[in-house]
Amino acid sequence: METEYIEIRFGAAAVKKGFVTPGDIMDALSVQVHEDLASGEHRPLGTILLDQNLITAPQLKEVLKAIEEFDDRDGTKAVDNQNHQ
Repeated sequence: METEYIEIRFGAAAVKKGFVTPGDIMDALSVQVHEDLASGEHRPLGTILLDQNLITAPQLKEVLKAIEEFDDRDGTKAVDNQNHQ
């Protein structure tokens, strides 16, 4: 599964749960792109939001769980939680 798909899904789920705003997601995506281009290292969106104190660790886990549960119902597999915390 492509990383971009996971990031979009994470952002949408975090907004839907009321943990962040769409603007927060756009800002975090901007940080992610700049870091990707500058260092070649990819930091997950949830990690960026956590580092910016926009979400808590329990909220991060809740969003990842919601994505996984949705994709399990949908017949797809979203993420390995250990890679996105």
